[in-house]
Amino acid sequence: MKKIKSVLLAVLFAMLCITACTGQRDEDTKIESSKDTKKKSKKKKNKKKDKKKETSDEETEEETEEESEDYTNVSDYTLAGTAWIADNDGSYWEFRDDRSFYWYKDGSVTNDNYFGGTYDFLVGEDGLDILDSGYDGYEYAVTKNDILDFLATSTDGYLREDFLCFEATYTTYILDGAEQMTESTMLPYYGFFSPDGKKLVIVSMATGYKYEFTKAE
Repeated sequence: MKKIKSVLLAVLFAMLCITACTGQRDEDTKIESSKDTKKKSKKKKNKKKDKKKETSDEETEEETEEESEDYTNVSDYTLAGTAWIADNDGSYWEFRDDRSFYWYKDGSVTNDNYFGGTYDFLVGEDGLDILDSGYDGYEYAVTKNDILDFLATSTDGYLREDFLCFEATYTTYILDGAEQMTESTMLPYYGFFSPDGKKLVIVSMATGYKYEFTKAE
């Protein structure tokens, strides 16, 4: 276990190769101020106050829309209903809404040369917490503190909200038309979504191997 953990930690701290498209947002929003003038009536004063509030609400709404275009909210981070293309070999990993998955050697050929099974996943703080408690008591080789230490020194721009932990239970492996598996195998993974949600880098907690994916359109 110590040897696996050392390998995983080495991979974790080497994950600087993927560039997170963070697109830093400007937090210094300029707000114009206007001089207050005396109002001749309370009605007129209230009218101006309401107008100012309406303008402020519109500005806030515009800022929110701009932020949503630059950064994917954590609630949108999901594996369910998505598919990913491996950067190294072009293989195609599909995660269906019913929590089944298929990892095809070639995304255009779905009746041969693929892995299949089921999956469970957690993102953000829930994903970090599960590292210490484990799915069904499974003990992971990487801890929450390991990830937090990585985030504290990483220059990739990853946040806690970008973190992902999932288990894939492989139940079938079809190679050249023939089934290769005799029993199911569960493999745990951890990794990060890029802030724009278009990239995914994961590490196998069983082997220490790192995979980098681009989201399929």
